[in-house]
Amino acid sequence: MSEKTEKPTEKKKRDAREKGQVGQSQELPKFFILIAVLEVFIALIETGMERLTTGILFAVDMMNVPFDKAAEAVAKNTLTFFAILTILILVTAIVGRLLGTCFKSVSFLRPKLFQKMSLAA
Repeated sequence: MSEKTEKPTEKKKRDAREKGQVGQSQELPKFFILIAVLEVFIALIETGMERLTTGILFAVDMMNVPFDKAAEAVAKNTLTFFAILTILILVTAIVGRLLGTCFKSVSFLRPKLFQKMSLAA
């Protein structure tokens, strides 16, 4: 069988690159998400440990309160902690994904000054 598709010329490759029609690596967005989530965890280690300690002490302090009120307060405290953590992870994952996908075309890095200018008067 004969091959009917011909290899793209350099001009076609360059034009496709400028339009953003390039192959996108799936590893790059995942890498940014991983790095961002790790940075959030590292940044929140001290604060998270303090909040965890406070939450445990809060649960111990609730021993003298009736069970239904104590269970509600402890559940609210725990859910607040995990909601904040989940929101931070989601935000960093979204930002990491956006950063990973915006690097598929590097044409935005070129200065606008050097684009073709028409000198027609």
